[in-house]
Amino acid sequence: MSRRKKQNSRRPGPAAPHGFSIVPGPSTRLRVSFAVVDEVTRAADVALGAIGAMTSETHQFDIALFVRGLNALKAVRLLTADGHWEIATAPARQLYELVLAAEELNRASDRNEAAFRFAKFGLLQTARGALARIEYDAATGRPVDDDHRQRLEGFLASGPVSEFRTVKGNGKIVWARSWSGKTARELAEASDHPLRSKQYELLFTAWSEETHAAPGALIDSIVRRAGDQGFEDVVADDDRNVAEVQAMSLMLFFELGRLLPDAPDLGSETIEGWVSRLRSWTFEHFGIDEGQAQPSAG
Repeated sequence: MSRRKKQNSRRPGPAAPHGFSIVPGPSTRLRVSFAVVDEVTRAADVALGAIGAMTSETHQFDIALFVRGLNALKAVRLLTADGHWEIATAPARQLYELVLAAEELNRASDRNEAAFRFAKFGLLQTARGALARIEYDAATGRPVDDDHRQRLEGFLASGPVSEFRTVKGNGKIVWARSWSGKTARELAEASDHPLRSKQYELLFTAWSEETHAAPGALIDSIVRRAGDQGFEDVVADDDRNVAEVQAMSLMLFFELGRLLPDAPDLGSETIEGWVSRLRSWTFEHFGIDEGQAQPSAG
């Protein structure tokens, strides 16, 4: 490379517009937190890549839940890298609900039977979604496959998913709301984990407002006046929220792996090392301590 090109490559980027400041992104400001997330996702990818042929349907089931959890953790990382912690609460909530499902499966007298019911409910949701798409296409003048619609309707009426179907006295069809017959709150209350109900209150109350873009998620922006909060305070608040979403997502991912018997084993000592680094760093910077959420090694 010529000297001229070297000099050009070092030229600074554009200056910030008047009245604005350019600060390093969250992944630079919160280097340790992002480093732990990256190490965990890389290790999980490697562990998944080392898996050979699925040995059973149960093995495939557990891997499917684990992969979904891993993808949710990756989504949290991508969103928080640009400071979108409020949007990252949605995949964090997915991780939480996967953990609730895994706990319920393990409480069942027959885990395989419970996993089969979980899968059947998934078929129900898929069929109802496909039928809703056909009805939308019909309503908007798009071509519709009537044979497919009839097959879907027949499957929903008498297929293996009919156990989730109730016909009221007035003929109205009511479908079960969950595979387990329980709400997320009920699953949280049934958990032996000391923080599960508290996590529910955070994820389904305060962070639920963010997930659904409810008025509570926007009130700050609606009522805040210019100059009410300094720029540094805004950045500090966002950093704390980013760190908290990441910390909870990581802990939930570790718990999910522990709860799934056939999920890849990332190693209890390795996990403890990640947790220790994250705990000391988040507590030092923000006073956030996820210690009680640390998954057991067993």
